Amino acid sequence: KFKVKHFPGFHLHITSDLPIASGLSSSSALVITSALAYLKILGKELGRDITRLELSDLMAEAEHFVGTRGGGMDQTVILNGKKNHACKIDFFPIRTTLLPIFEDFVFVVCDSTIRAPKTGSCLMKYNSGPILCSIACAIFEKYLQNEIDKSIKIRRLSDLWSSELCLSWKEILEINDIIFPKDTLTLKEIANLLETSISEVKEKWLCGVDDIPEAFPLKARVRHVITEHIRVELSRDALLANNPYLFGHLMNESHQSCAKDYNISTPELDTLTKIAREAGAIGARLTGAGFGGCTINLVHKDDVDKFMEIVEEKYYKEYLGFSSGAEMFIAETANYADYIDLNQIRP
Repeated sequence: KFKVKHFPGFHLHITSDLPIASGLSSSSALVITSALAYLKILGKELGRDITRLELSDLMAEAEHFVGTRGGGMDQTVILNGKKNHACKIDFFPIRTTLLPIFEDFVFVVCDSTIRAPKTGSCLMKYNSGPILCSIACAIFEKYLQNEIDKSIKIRRLSDLWSSELCLSWKEILEINDIIFPKDTLTLKEIANLLETSISEVKEKWLCGVDDIPEAFPLKARVRHVITEHIRVELSRDALLANNPYLFGHLMNESHQSCAKDYNISTPELDTLTKIAREAGAIGARLTGAGFGGCTINLVHKDDVDKFMEIVEEKYYKEYLGFSSGAEMFIAETANYADYIDLNQIRP
């Protein structure tokens, strides 16, 4: 990016109170912190030499480089968020919209106590979602080329509605049912749909996957991506209309889709969100990559103490069998990541 001839080494001391492997973006926070520090060392200025959105994009690529097939949401909100606002993020091209959050409701974070590090088997599970969506894109492309136009290219599922195709969500879900009449496909069936060989499918999409599954739930994965996109757009509308109950309903639907269609929930997360709703949350869903970590819950300010008491009793003591000491806290909004001049705060 900067065409620097020499990258100096440096010692970096990091302190943090952000729980790791809990779906709270600790890895992205570390990447952004390191990047901001190194920009200073290189004598580069954020905003002058690189924009916050450009750095967000680069840091998402950095996490891809080390093997994590994530999106760029975490990096983008860390670098572009604003206090008392939610940050809606669109990609291709990357852009943000700041939206006011609800005044009478807060987001309470509850730790399931199940750790979900992005290493080993958890990393493979985490990466399987993007891999399956890439395969689904190729199958959609083949189908649309045969049905409409040979020149159609589908690089990502969002091309179905944001490109010149401009398909409606209803049309996409109908095509999804046509292409995938069954819930799962075998590797041979995928190869047949793509008019290619099993070995070519493995080489293109499954290289490095040690344990190739017998069945691929492509239909459900596509359904999750499409319906989650719909929920995001409706959530924006709910924020603008100051309608926390619609927002909470969409959170509940999102968790069900994450659990059933995207398969990233766990029994603990499902139980924790169920108890949270019974305890007064109007919306509850897993947060982060899933497979453990935390839930986020929309709770009226007046009900927070009672909510935490019930969750402590029903989930930690009765379901898990111990008094957790685990973190339950209100997620406070904050401005974007930036520098602090220690000379200005020293006594």
